[in-house]
Amino acid sequence: MFQKFDRNHQGYLTQMELKQLLNQLHIHLDDDEFYHFVCEIDRNQNGIITLDKLYSALVTNTLLV
Repeated sequence: MFQKFDRNHQGYLTQMELKQLLNQLHIHLDDDEFYHFVCEIDRNQNGIITLDKLYSALVTNTLLV
């Protein structure tokens, strides 16, 4: 699923691509919720969401609280 939304095949998602992925999964967040969601994933704040970052956040339950 991650690769489907990595349209430029650079190995990461932009915030827009991440939002599209969440919408595809029927996860709808308002702007504030999405901002906090991204902050939890992109800890180094470089603006890119790698599969490793997303997976790590999910595995450590950061996003499940």
